[in-house]
Amino acid sequence: MSPQIIPNAARLACLEKKAPPHHGLPATGFIRQSALIPNIVPVSPATLWRWVKTGDFPAPVKLGGNTTAWSCSSVQSWLDAKGSKS
Repeated sequence: MSPQIIPNAARLACLEKKAPPHHGLPATGFIRQSALIPNIVPVSPATLWRWVKTGDFPAPVKLGGNTTAWSCSSVQSWLDAKGSKS
């Protein structure tokens, strides 16, 4: 019996489900500061951390001893809120 071949249309449907909502941000998981600045949030690291301190940007999560990242869903919510205010 030959292996099952998945048609291109089915492959494309799978890829479309995994496509990020906007700004190249994955729907789930975490994103590091180096990927966040300047591509998604075009500010300096100092401004980003100032926003975190004042509560204007979601707080990051400590993933390990030297690894800090933001939840993609919290950044997505922040982007959506900022987009609705403009």
